[in-house]
Amino acid sequence: MDKNNVPSELDIMKISLFLKVMADSTRVKILFAIKQKPKSVNEIVDFVGATQSAVSHQLSIMRNVNIVETTRKGNKIYYSLVDDQISKILDIVKAHIN
Repeated sequence: MDKNNVPSELDIMKISLFLKVMADSTRVKILFAIKQKPKSVNEIVDFVGATQSAVSHQLSIMRNVNIVETTRKGNKIYYSLVDDQISKILDIVKAHIN
């Protein structure tokens, strides 16, 4: 194996944390809920079928590892994927399992 293609230890730790966060079924449902367009917490709650508290907690975890971001419109906060790479990862994993 070519060591030049192996990520640094710090990057390996970041990748591991990212994959741990992505390994939760509620979080995956939330990501698919906001994949097409930003949604408020209440819209995500309706889509996922979890409590508002549970959804807010999961969104906070995903914000901390730069998977989702927020936008404020009036008194509502909308959640969206940080970038198209997250959407592509979801698509790749979905295609892989099918």
